Amino acid sequence: MVITKVQGLLETDIHINSPANSFIDFFDNDTTVKKLVVSLSGSSDFSVIEEKAKITPDEIKTLASLEKSLIDLKKIDVTKKIKKSKTSPRAVK
Repeated sequence: MVITKVQGLLETDIHINSPANSFIDFFDNDTTVKKLVVSLSGSSDFSVIEEKAKITPDEIKTLASLEKSLIDLKKIDVTKKIKKSKTSPRAVK
């Protein structure tokens, strides 16, 4: 009985002194980065984190290309395109 009560007090104290990592709420999918953030602690090896944070020139080019494509897609007025395709005559082969 006493041991159970002491154990409960210790678990409560540990929970209070181990704040939740609310930063993971910013991740929608289960990615490598999310797993890394979840695993962070006082004993995390900072050099491993730095190594994983490096971005290659190819990754930068890919990101720039994807961002440009996203901007181009956002410019498209889908409703207007649909109306135009319904009113314009289609070429018959």
